[in-house]
This record gives sequence, C-alpha cells and structure tokens, in this order.
Amino acid sequence: MDSRAKDLIIQNIPLLKVLTEKLSAYQVVKIDLQRIIYFISQFETYERIEVIIKLIQSVDFIDSNRMTFLLKKAFEKIPENFKSKPLISSLGSIQDSSAVVCYQLLKQLFDSEEAILNLITDVNSIGKSLESESPSSIIFFDDNITSGTQLADFFEELIDGKAQAEMVKIPLTASEFEALKKTPIRVCYAIQLTEESNNIVNSLKVKYNIDLEIYSGKVDFNNHLDFQSNTMKSEEEAKFTREFIREISEPLYEDKNWSTDTVYNRLLGYGNLGKLTVFYYNVPKSLIPVFWKSGNYNGKPWIPLFPETQQQKKIIENNIKLEYYQLEAINSWINSIPQNRKPNIKFGFLTNEGITQHISVKIPSKNFIEKQFLKYFTSKKKEYEPNVKQSRRDNIQSMLQNIYPTSSDSVSTIDYQKYRNAIDEYNKQIEDYNILFKDYIHRQASNYDVVFQIANSGNIAATNSTVKVNYNSGELLLNDFDDLPKPTFDKSKPVLSDYDKENRYGRVVMSTTKFAPLSFGPKREPIIENTYYDYKLFENLRIGHNNNQNKKVEVTRMNLEKYEFEIPYEINFDEEAETINGELKITFEESEEMTQDLRDAIYKSIDKLKLK
Repeated sequence: MDSRAKDLIIQNIPLLKVLTEKLSAYQVVKIDLQRIIYFISQFETYERIEVIIKLIQSVDFIDSNRMTFLLKKAFEKIPENFKSKPLISSLGSIQDSSAVVCYQLLKQLFDSEEAILNLITDVNSIGKSLESESPSSIIFFDDNITSGTQLADFFEELIDGKAQAEMVKIPLTASEFEALKKTPIRVCYAIQLTEESNNIVNSLKVKYNIDLEIYSGKVDFNNHLDFQSNTMKSEEEAKFTREFIREISEPLYEDKNWSTDTVYNRLLGYGNLGKLTVFYYNVPKSLIPVFWKSGNYNGKPWIPLFPETQQQKKIIENNIKLEYYQLEAINSWINSIPQNRKPNIKFGFLTNEGITQHISVKIPSKNFIEKQFLKYFTSKKKEYEPNVKQSRRDNIQSMLQNIYPTSSDSVSTIDYQKYRNAIDEYNKQIEDYNILFKDYIHRQASNYDVVFQIANSGNIAATNSTVKVNYNSGELLLNDFDDLPKPTFDKSKPVLSDYDKENRYGRVVMSTTKFAPLSFGPKREPIIENTYYDYKLFENLRIGHNNNQNKKVEVTRMNLEKYEFEIPYEINFDEEAETINGELKITFEESEEMTQDLRDAIYKSIDKLKLK
C-alpha cells in the first residue's frame, strides 16, 4: 500500500468510527473499527480505497428494529378483509432466518403469545391448515425478493413437489391445492430489490391459477455500481469500479465448478445487480461479492467485511485470520488520531444573537393593510342597463339604417332576464376576485427574508453536509412567492345589446380586465397549494472546523388564520451515521407599520392586479 492510500485511510478514521457503530450489529462476525480498516486496506491503492469507503457509507444496513418496521409497513398495505382470519408463515423452514424475523414482527402485531400460536404455521403444515381452518388469506413473510426465483422454487416445492426440496418437504395434496387456489396469498417482504421479480409473480399466478400478490416495506432497484446511482460521481468512476471489483471477485469464485457465463453473472453480485443491502443476520447474494465472499486474491486470503454464513464457516474451518502485523499497523493508525474528533453541527436562523431555533417576525396587521389599500379591494359592481335599446348613432349604422330597420324599443322578457343573470354572475365573480386579490396582498405583506445558517464548531470538517426542510404550501412558502398563481379576472362584462336576438350586428363590449402578468424569465412549475414540498437549503457542502454557510430565503405566510409555524428539518453529513432531525419555529406578530420597500412592492402588485 502506498503512502497516499495509507493517509486516506487515516484521514477517514473518524468517519469509519461512526460507520462501525452502525455495522457492529452484524451477527455473523464481529465488526469493529480494526476489521473495517483491514477490509479497506486489502484494496491497496488510493483510487480503489476512495471508492470502497464511499460504498461502505452507502451500505443499506437493516438491523432488527428496521427489519421489523419494514415488514410491518408491508403488512399494513394488505387490505383489512384479508387480515380477519389469516394463516401466517415464514417463507422457509422453521429454522430459517425468515422465521425469526416473522416471529419478532408478530409480537408487535398481536397482543398475546396465544394469538400468535393460533395464527402461525410451518410451511409443511399449510395444506392441513387450509382445509381445517378455512383462513381469510395466507400471509408469508421474508426479508427480500430479488430475482423472484426463490419464490418460484417455493411454490414448485409446495404444489408440484421437488426432489431434494429445501423449503417444503411435504407438498400439497390435490384437495389441499384446490383449497389453496380459493385462498388469497399475500407475501410481505422487507425490501424488493428488482422490478423484474414482478414478472415472476405474474407468471406464478397464471401457472398455478392462484391469487398471489406481494408487498414490500421499501424498494431499491438501483445498481450501485452504475453512474445512475448516487454512489458513483461519473461514468468513468463507475466503469473503473466495476473493473477492479470484477478483477477481485473472479478468483473468489474458483471454488465453484461453474461455467464462465455463470461466474461472470455473479462478479458484481447475483445477476450483476450491484446491491448494497445487508441484513443484521446475513446477506443477500446480490450484495457486491467483495463484501461477503471469501477466497484468495493475489496469493492472499480475502477477508470479506460481511462474510455470508457459509463463507464464515469456511473461514473458521480453514483457520483464516487477520494478519497480526497488519493489525498492529492499523492500531498505530488509529492511535495516531486524536480522540473525540468529530464535527459539531448547529443549524437554525441567523440573528444578531447567533443561531436560534425560533424567531419572531413583525408583519403589517390585517386592519392596517385594509386601511391602507381598502379602495383597491372593492371594485365597483356593474348595474343593470334599463330594458331600452340604444339608438344607433354611429356613422356606419346611420348609413345602414335604410337596409336594416331599427328594431323594437326593448328586448324580450326572457332575454332581459338572461342579461340580468349574466350581470349577477359577473358581479359574483368580481366579489370572488376581490377576496383572492386581498388575500394575495395580505400574503405578500408577510414576505420576510430569513437567513439560515449551518455552522460547525467541532474539531474536524463535516463533509457532504445536506440540510433539507419540509413545508406545506398551504401554510408557508419558501422562496417561491413569485411562483404562486396570481389571481386573474378575464370574464367579459355583459352588455344588453348582446342579448338582442333581433340586432344581429350588436357590438359586444368587453370589460377592462386584468390578467396575471406575463413572465419573461425561466419558466417554473406553479406552486400547488396545500402540498408538501422538500427544500434543500444546503447540499453536499464541506463545513470546515469553526466555519459556516448562510442562505437567505424569502418566507411567506400562506395561512392567514395562523401565526405560528413549525418547519421540520433533516441534517446529514458523512461523519454522522444517523440523520439529525429537528424543528424550527417562526412566529408572525402583527404591527401597525410597514417599510417603504414593502409598500412599494404592494403598490406594484396592486397596479398589475386591480380591476379598473
């Protein structure tokens, strides 16, 4: 290993300490800081190590609590009528890991051990239970579905029977199969790793004529070795990573008597799927092989970070251990790092007193706004014209009066009522417009520039720092007031002559109307009210020791009946394994004053939007 690679590892030890906390729950082998560094050091070069550290950061580690949460989430998607009297089983043998996961979930879903025992069954007893209990459904649980071949194998063993069956030793009888076809089958997975597995589900439904559906707590269809994933920063990096992982993975499969094509299809994980999912008790075979497969590379034993259960048995049987001198070197690297070095991140509103989580904002009161601008919110309504036709006085009509005789002195009663109805509707729309217009001005009057700050008072930098806030556009807007649809009024003013059926040449008089002003800037999607939006205030920043970053954002109060608002936020950075969650608060306080800049902005809006 060259000095650059060694320095890179030492530089990342604080980050690796944080990752150790997350990954130490892996049950197959003890994962500590030394093991993680040992694994990384096997990649030898700076360029490879840089990528591997990123991949370790991106590992989706599903511990016991998260597994139960995801399975429960999948279970909750099943319609209630299927859960009235279900038959529940893990998708495997009673000793299988899915059975343990299933039982942990059931303890949360049901009140007593007795209730669980009445519902749960072993896969080899499903046939008898179907006939004796007539369940509302069969619900299976498993940790993941990747290609779907395991699900296909399960139903083949259950229905057709199979020599050397792994999951179901006793297939269904003919009568039990008939009962199965009448029973809805629902399979809950913690995670679905490929979209193609849906095709297997559909083929099983047709092949066996069964009512089969799957649900998952989450999906991850990403190949984390492709540029399209968030892991790789460029196509070149993705290609480089795939090449060196294939180079290391290929000799690890020398223990398999497989064809070249089969081996090639495994070098980046089963199906070359490039997955980074790890369960606390084992790994799916779609995980990138260098993380779980043992063997030899460059004449040395390859020590995987997350050895699969059978791989760890081989490691123990062959008495393979981490090299003593390498561990000594790793310990010296760790000891060279001052203890308790980590970022200390603070986030909030920047005020004269520093960063705070709560600010108060003074805005003009409703009464003040209406006193100042009331006359613009009360556009005059149109009155009815009397039912008397206007005489033709213009030159053109004077020339034509001998050709087109003047009609009677009034329009018909029916036509006049239609005209009055149109005037009423027109006036109603003026009222509605005035309300929208007034609300728009009230909202604009609450515009306020706030400064958000993220600061690091720790003793090392916080890398890839991202801050995301969430808001409902029916409550607040952040930096999007110009994208709020402006009130518009484009209805024609009804004119009595329009309702004179005898006067075919009556002129239609249009009202002076106002439309939303045209925008000549970049076109953006309009804001939809009462919709939740995520807003990334800061993204992938490096916040150095005793450094900070600021961002000015315009905040607008949308809910005019509310004065106090909460803004949830999430903070992520590389040196912290868990997301930091919090909440900021803004209180709007009414006052009887207004700045000249705000007054000018409101007059500008009024000039564009008021009805003449």
